[in-house]
Amino acid sequence: MPTTEPLQGWTPITPRALFLLTGADRVRYLNGQITQQVDHLPKGQARYAVITNHKGKLEADLHFAHHPEKDGILIDAHIDLRESLFTRLDRYIIADDAELTDITDDWQVAHLLDKEAATEIENVSFQTQSTRFGQPGIDLWRPQSHDFEELFQTHQINQLAPQVLENHRITQGIPQWNHELTPGLLPPEARIEARAIDYQKGCYIGQEIISRIKSVGKVNRRLVLLKLDRSHAETPVPSPLWLASGEQPGSKAIGTLTSITKGAGSQPDDAEVLALGYLKSQHAEAGIQVLAAPVIDAPSATRFTVLPFSDLTKS
Repeated sequence: MPTTEPLQGWTPITPRALFLLTGADRVRYLNGQITQQVDHLPKGQARYAVITNHKGKLEADLHFAHHPEKDGILIDAHIDLRESLFTRLDRYIIADDAELTDITDDWQVAHLLDKEAATEIENVSFQTQSTRFGQPGIDLWRPQSHDFEELFQTHQINQLAPQVLENHRITQGIPQWNHELTPGLLPPEARIEARAIDYQKGCYIGQEIISRIKSVGKVNRRLVLLKLDRSHAETPVPSPLWLASGEQPGSKAIGTLTSITKGAGSQPDDAEVLALGYLKSQHAEAGIQVLAAPVIDAPSATRFTVLPFSDLTKS
């Protein structure tokens, strides 16, 4: 898997769906809902997890952390999950002493990819360590009324361009909601077991299915990292993926292209253009060549080669 230099700079995280879970039963309750252990997480650290239904299929992904200053758990997720995730988490609070509050409109979060610089940052309400971009970083929380841009300018810390972050995410094989992560996906298909699932924790909704998949070791499709063979080709996303050889026109697609590094049309000829997508498990092997096109014999088809994934870092 290609490697990239560690990023340095900051980026806004919000708009994100932001929730605060409080109450004496908050830890026990959340432990029964997500794939990660809640009570063993030190204060000041964030962890990545997913929520599944009783069939083990994905309903949401999120980051959570114990509130550094009071008895509560902070939860953040993709903004499109604001309503559905709140409803999902609130639904099972029945006899528990727990209360879920939507704080999306009250707070903003920035992520700083420079832990040394974080010690110099003042005028933030609280911060948590996080590896949401595949390397150590810090989530900084401030009320909505405060400006992050001015704060970082004061410390001469540059804002990372969205394109740089997106290219880094793809290169690191980090799936994103509404791209690689969608409702109904089995989490192991997205290769997020090391980051999102604690197989030693207690019961949660969907645990039996997730554990069975681990025992069997098989899923129907897998997330793959792809390299575009022609750097100037324009490739729409999403796009069906077909075997580059051995298939006849009209055969079924074997996967889907979900993300591609930006600026492919303007990169130099020797620049790697990388992408993420899903392939049927029997084809998700390094070296396999696939075509991205509406139909297999389309003249605009672009060719990709599957690259190997390294061990993905825990978050």
